[in-house]
Amino acid sequence: MARTKFNYEWLVLDYNEASGLFEAYDILKYRQDFIKKLKKKYHDFDEFKERLRQEMFYRYCGKSEFEMIIELREGDQVFIRPWVGLSKSGSAEINITYNNMLDWVSFAKHHIEKQIFGDVAKVDIFDQIDWRLDELARYCFYN
Repeated sequence: MARTKFNYEWLVLDYNEASGLFEAYDILKYRQDFIKKLKKKYHDFDEFKERLRQEMFYRYCGKSEFEMIIELREGDQVFIRPWVGLSKSGSAEINITYNNMLDWVSFAKHHIEKQIFGDVAKVDIFDQIDWRLDELARYCFYN
């Protein structure tokens, strides 16, 4: 019996400038072959995880199209808006406090305390990946 092909999928939140909406973005959609090659090359989980982190850093860190402003407001409410691409400031702001992609309150607090902008921080897709890197690496390594 033939083994079914496993399709990797890992969603992050990204702002789509074309639609003007925040959307789930699959960072592994076109990375299937890369993951398979990485698994063949690195049999040690820690080495695999570090190489995966390097690849994700290269692809998603510090690129303006993937950057967002995250803000923590009264009552631990977390709002997010794009860093670039808006004709009207704040027109794409959304409350993501209860979005189940990750623990947004802890994520926001962590990044805000590392920066100097009060209750806001600039984050990108890589920050979302790095926040759950161990989970992502296990998902890829063991599937």
